Amino acid sequence: MTGRVAADFGADVRVARGMRDSFSAAEQAFLDHGKLPAEPGDTAAPDVILGTSDNLMTARVRVLFSAIAGQSDLPVTEFTVMARSGLLDIVGEPGREPLKLSGHQLAYATGLVGYTAMLAGLGRDVPSTLDLSMMETSVWLNWKSAAVAKMSGSASHRKGSGAEWQAVRCADGYVALVYEDADWPAIVALTGSTRLADPAFATKEGRAASVPEIAREIEAGLLSRTRAELRDIALARRLPFGPIWSVDDLPADRHMLARNFFETVDGRTLPRAPVLWNGQPPAATTEG
Repeated sequence: MTGRVAADFGADVRVARGMRDSFSAAEQAFLDHGKLPAEPGDTAAPDVILGTSDNLMTARVRVLFSAIAGQSDLPVTEFTVMARSGLLDIVGEPGREPLKLSGHQLAYATGLVGYTAMLAGLGRDVPSTLDLSMMETSVWLNWKSAAVAKMSGSASHRKGSGAEWQAVRCADGYVALVYEDADWPAIVALTGSTRLADPAFATKEGRAASVPEIAREIEAGLLSRTRAELRDIALARRLPFGPIWSVDDLPADRHMLARNFFETVDGRTLPRAPVLWNGQPPAATTEG
């Protein structure tokens, strides 16, 4: 992922041949897009050449999963690192087995760390190998819980269906609820629920003891509307919640279409870098 981002912005990147069997064909097409073929016999991490002709940095990227102390018999994978770092302790229901985050979110985040490190090293006397710690990246992603635990002496654990903000059903899928006290009158008006109009629910403290009931009431009020309708209502009423799109929905999303976010690579529809330069995507994604 470090190399993919670097290639999108003009770096010369060679494919890491030794990693090819770890991904599906679609993932490999995405990660290799814009890169140069691997050198003969090269099974290590990719070489990345970043910068201009008078300011070049050549780096080789290595990922350190980090050993899990005291659990040498536990396989060290992206999933176990996320669990050991505490990141999965905020996902799912309390008391149940941890849920794996979809895709390769931690690996991709670690790749962005690598790209940032390369930019920081341009023009400096830095080692030619970047060692990226997936464990440290995972802890950093969960920095808020780690900070709370450090200050309070106790960790913040997942609340599942007991959390105030929920994903609730609507006519054609789900929407994610996010709201503060100032948004509550608009939530009540949107649902038309007389139960939610109870003044006791006007504050976060007042809602705390009735979270499951409130989620059910809100859901009942949204079941007759589609995700697209609720998105427009949320924008009009300045409510900070939105639809949950499926992967199949995204290529037809108005925002994605307006920004030409998807491109065709080897017959597959894949995302490009999420940035435009003067209204245009990075050249490598259109020329690669």
